[in-house]
Amino acid sequence: MIKYTYVPAAVLATSATVGIMTTPFMGLATLAYGAMICGYWERKNRKSHVRLMSFAIFLDLALVITLELRREAIETAISMTFGPLQQAHIFFSLVATILYFPILFFGFYLWKNPGPSPIKTWHIRLGKVAFFCRTLGFFLMFTLLCQTKN
Repeated sequence: MIKYTYVPAAVLATSATVGIMTTPFMGLATLAYGAMICGYWERKNRKSHVRLMSFAIFLDLALVITLELRREAIETAISMTFGPLQQAHIFFSLVATILYFPILFFGFYLWKNPGPSPIKTWHIRLGKVAFFCRTLGFFLMFTLLCQTKN
């Protein structure tokens, strides 16, 4: 059985490996996704869940902003010059990114107001959809290595 203390080390090692084998942006995306997995794993421990998910979401948002500033990502995505798998990556990543905002809002509300609430139900539902979209976007991200823009 794997001890929980080994999970963060495995996430960091995987992120470093992906960053070395692909691009630094993909390494950071892997780190964010790994933190998100750890945050989902820790969903029963509020303090750890909030820290890990906040880190993952803010790293993802910082990565999106960086890609826009350095590579004009929005203009590239709108130009539709990528293939279907790469466009699917953009779509699922966009949906996850949009969902981060209500998830963060609901999450911070719940942090300040613990206890049963209909907001908790929506936080969980939106979180699951965002995590699903982020998972698809993460794995489809690697198709960007296979195709360059036309």
